Amino acid sequence: MKTTIPFTKEILFKNKIAEITSISLEHELNTTENEISGNFIVSGDYKTHEVCVNKEEFLYKLPFSVEITENIDLDTLNFEITDFNYEIVGNNTLKVNIEFIVEADEKKIIEEEQDREELVTFEKAEPEVLETPLDDIIPPQETTIDQEETTNLNEDERLNEQEKNTILNAVDNEENEYMTYNVHIVREMETLESICETYNANIDIVKEYNNIETLNIGDKIIIPQEQDE
Repeated sequence: MKTTIPFTKEILFKNKIAEITSISLEHELNTTENEISGNFIVSGDYKTHEVCVNKEEFLYKLPFSVEITENIDLDTLNFEITDFNYEIVGNNTLKVNIEFIVEADEKKIIEEEQDREELVTFEKAEPEVLETPLDDIIPPQETTIDQEETTNLNEDERLNEQEKNTILNAVDNEENEYMTYNVHIVREMETLESICETYNANIDIVKEYNNIETLNIGDKIIIPQEQDE
């Protein structure tokens, strides 16, 4: 399952918005079997007048939810913001446009085959008359298993148990890592080094997430940050 979802929201500010001087986008995520929900966190600062030197800070949480209609494996869930832009509407309204994808594998339904016992009815048989003398009947040979074969069987059973325990331990030790993504829009005079310093981000990791050859004003850069446990 892979779904691309658009999200648009208008944010009403208390003051007039003359210019957005910086803006970033983060998200909080909660997942259940039936729904993916959370908040987009839009923050930054702005000027109330074009000639004003002072900047006002802002932070808004925008709730969102996505209904899950398919039987998905939550361990394979991938949530990623693919686009983010904004515009100023009127004097005091900020309109944000966000696009994100939700991707996950479907659960594998394993049908367990149940053994059905067939009911067999036996007709009562008449006792058979032995015409051969009892002394001529050869007694059936008893099948025996030597000690060495028994030991090998026990060792095989122990190995199977060890393999099961190893697999179970490996599954239990898996840990999921959650990542917060900041989407930064490049402003005038900014460099990749200054942007990474602002977000306290590793520049090599930022380069891995972005195809950066040249840095231009208005470019959107995804800045991943690991959440503290």
